[in-house]
Amino acid sequence: MDIKKKRRSKINRNEYIDLFPIDFEDIVEKGDKNLLTKIAISIYDFYIENIIGFTPTKESFTNLFLSYTRTYRKEDEINYYYFIKYALELHYKMHNHRRYFSEKEEHAFREYIFAKTERRKEIIYNKFLYYPLTKLVENIINTYKLRLEKMSYEDQHVATMAYVHEKINKFKPTLEKKAYSYFGTIIKRYLINERKKEAKTIKLEDSFDALRSHLIDDVQYSYIERLEEENINNDFFNELLTIMEYYINDPLKVDFLSDKDITVGQGILQIMKDWENIFDGENSITITNRFQKKYVFNVLRNYTGMSTPEISCSLKVFKGAYKTWKADYINSIYNPFDNFN
Repeated sequence: MDIKKKRRSKINRNEYIDLFPIDFEDIVEKGDKNLLTKIAISIYDFYIENIIGFTPTKESFTNLFLSYTRTYRKEDEINYYYFIKYALELHYKMHNHRRYFSEKEEHAFREYIFAKTERRKEIIYNKFLYYPLTKLVENIINTYKLRLEKMSYEDQHVATMAYVHEKINKFKPTLEKKAYSYFGTIIKRYLINERKKEAKTIKLEDSFDALRSHLIDDVQYSYIERLEEENINNDFFNELLTIMEYYINDPLKVDFLSDKDITVGQGILQIMKDWENIFDGENSITITNRFQKKYVFNVLRNYTGMSTPEISCSLKVFKGAYKTWKADYINSIYNPFDNFN
């Protein structure tokens, strides 16, 4: 005599679903005890046949089933099928806690998209979707090693969840795609892009560090000024950022600048804004501040994506403008009669 081998715990089978009639929600809503009892007995027989270690009596199981039915509130659940299935699995310790994204969550996403009220969406999200989404984000970050270096794990997780919230309504259940695959894909792509952005930022910062740590003694790239000249240079430099920003954005000047000139100008502005990362920060006249051209070009190449010849061509435009700006600035503050005082 052949004995059917019993399954251990998974009951997500088509034959299990078939135990519930199509109009099951109406039966529950009407509270038809006779029909509900018949359904409970069918489910009990299914468990006895297929689940190892399932030993309660038919009477106790039926009473439990009917008690759950009385506590069922349609507006707070996906539907009765998932409600009773989950409740019974938990009670008889058949639920797989490691499986955080199952058919119930897939159905919950569809219910969320088609929900007609914000209250309904909020109930479904908080009760059925929040945990699987947070777990999915956590697993993708750890599995694919997508941790950011310059952001804490908690902040990265929060930022990723915020991105998911922006994309959740773009999920299309009508395309018959799995929510698990959809959200897994967009989360992974988002995290990879964030890693790329961070890598570019780190590379730019490393370029500035190289500028500071590889100074040379070539007089061509250095200067030693008297104290008065040093002060003038410092004051002019503080004004230069404003002068350049106005020059690049001036409608009367922009026609004389190519797109490449403007891009290089924006790169120069970026270097100027991070000047403290380039200079050593000391103003003593005994200190010689020296640059290495190749590192300046390296920064500009990273920022603009342009070649060295292209950058050099655009720099000539700003070199000529710089001489004019400095001459005008000195003339505006220098009094030739000061030496006679």
